[in-house]
Amino acid sequence: MTMQETAVPDGTAQEDEAFRQTLRDWLDAAYAEFARSWPRGADPRNLDYRRAWEDTLCANGWSGLGWPAAYGGKALPLSRQAVFHEEHARCGAPLGVNLIGHGILAPTLLHFGSEAQKQRFLPGILSNREVWCQGYSEPGAGSDLASVRTRAEPAPGGFRLNGHKIWTSFADRAQWCFVLARTDPDASRHKGLSFLLVDMRSPGVRVEPIRQLTGEAEFCEVFFEDVFVPQEALLGGLNQGWRIAMAAASFERGTYFIPRLVRFAQELRQVRALAMQADPHGRVPASSASVRHRWARLAADSHVLALKSQRA
Repeated sequence: MTMQETAVPDGTAQEDEAFRQTLRDWLDAAYAEFARSWPRGADPRNLDYRRAWEDTLCANGWSGLGWPAAYGGKALPLSRQAVFHEEHARCGAPLGVNLIGHGILAPTLLHFGSEAQKQRFLPGILSNREVWCQGYSEPGAGSDLASVRTRAEPAPGGFRLNGHKIWTSFADRAQWCFVLARTDPDASRHKGLSFLLVDMRSPGVRVEPIRQLTGEAEFCEVFFEDVFVPQEALLGGLNQGWRIAMAAASFERGTYFIPRLVRFAQELRQVRALAMQADPHGRVPASSASVRHRWARLAADSHVLALKSQRA
């Protein structure tokens, strides 16, 4: 059963549970079949595997859950969106590779984008045809967005972009990147920034994966060397980047973070179960007050994160 075929009533806890059961049944069957049919066996850490499962979800209508119906969305309340993320994590399916597109850029576009920008970019996110990455952090600046040094200077019909971003997730697989760049070097740190939608296939874009100790390389460095960005790729107005970036951050702290919160809680339950088991010498880790206190602290942190996400 696809999302389009599923009745989605509003409101009551009983209806939410009916939605949960319908979703659970679909996920259990669909993910089991997907994992079984993957050529090299289920591999939730493999990025090709993750992208293919994400494509399957989108093809069956499980995307744009909170979007307005006018843009192909389902207009689900936050409670139903949370149910989706909870059940998706429960069935063991991996997170996708276009989380930034679905969870951060799409709601930002819906709030700040022109109608032309919405019509151009939302369908590609809804179908998972276009993957997005986030061009914020820079060497020497990290998460201090006010210190961004990447420049976007005026050019006929748009801007010329020059700079260096780092820790850019999935940049080597993304077709697009939203970039925070300085467009007024004389303005105060927070007021001279703009929010640009950059085609990663443009001449002058160079991506270098960062190999981690684990062997994974989902983070990348991105170099912009005299990259032309057309005027219509400016989101929300010139020098309005800080305001839009802060709004995008609120989405990142909200629905975008729900899948991770669910997985944190799952991992804590697994740790607790392991701590209750005796090791080969007959010792039970949970008998140690230190172990119990550490687990309780993590459980409290997880709960506080969930409350902060709900507030956001």
